[in-house]
Amino acid sequence: MTAATERAKGLAIRLMLNGSWREVVVDPAARLSDLLRDQFGLTGVKVGCNAGDCGACTILFDGVQACACLIPAAQADDKVV
Repeated sequence: MTAATERAKGLAIRLMLNGSWREVVVDPAARLSDLLRDQFGLTGVKVGCNAGDCGACTILFDGVQACACLIPAAQADDKVV
């Protein structure tokens, strides 16, 4: 599959993940919690409620505590996670 085909399937974003810049193509509607678990294998990000109530998916998002299940994956572009 070519890079152009991959980009056509979603949005290409770049984020600093645990100290390293990473590039990935995401579905703009996907949640950051799903991206972290499914694309990067970071299963320490738990998904308990998908509503931001339980805090199981808490991450540092640009230095601020946030629930990854409430953040669209596309919003992580050029952010530090």
